[in-house]
Amino acid sequence: MSYQGEDGRLFEGQTISEAYKKYRPTYSGSGIREKIVAFLQEKHQGPYDLAVDLGCGSGQSSHYLASHFKNVIGVDCSEAQIKEAQLANTASNVTFRCGDESGLGSVADSSVDLVSCGQSIHWMDLDALYPEVRRILKPGGCLAAYGYFAEEISSTGDPATITVQLQEIWDQVWAWLRPYLSRKLDVLNDGYVDLALPFAEHKRFLDIIRKVSDSPEEYSLTLTSKTVLLMSRKPTTE
Repeated sequence: MSYQGEDGRLFEGQTISEAYKKYRPTYSGSGIREKIVAFLQEKHQGPYDLAVDLGCGSGQSSHYLASHFKNVIGVDCSEAQIKEAQLANTASNVTFRCGDESGLGSVADSSVDLVSCGQSIHWMDLDALYPEVRRILKPGGCLAAYGYFAEEISSTGDPATITVQLQEIWDQVWAWLRPYLSRKLDVLNDGYVDLALPFAEHKRFLDIIRKVSDSPEEYSLTLTSKTVLLMSRKPTTE
């Protein structure tokens, strides 16, 4: 999912692609997929033939959609990411190809039910993306941009001491990292509130997700994150 500018090409190498496939969190339990389908069903009952997953990385977000669409095409500009996605692919209805938001010419006009951008739209050139979104979406189809950002860490062991210490470490690490992070991440961390959209009709969700570690140790850890989902629907009539 690496696109506009130098800081948008951070995920392309083989080493980072392998790590990305291994460690990137999934969207299981977030309800994002169900919200997307519910939004589609309001004005487009299906069947849902095709989803295009832009900035698919190593394929987690593409597989996440596979159960609700006849076919899913994952697109990423990194050959290494696409290679990892193809190696891990076990779904017969999911395919992967190299490309970016400006090069979707092989996708037919008005043929797509969903364009999804999982943890990726903030890297993209929207002036290049949105004309392609308008072109390939069916009437009533939608663009869905979603992602997650971590908020805090806590422990069930001894909240008065362990949790405070963990949060101090967490905050310090982020303080060290923040000067080196791309400003494009601010768009995600602000919950996509200022993200321009290609269509007037839209809906936004912001939810809290808590994941508890499986550690057998005395203290279990809980990571609290926020997930954001922003959807924009192409009019059913132009």
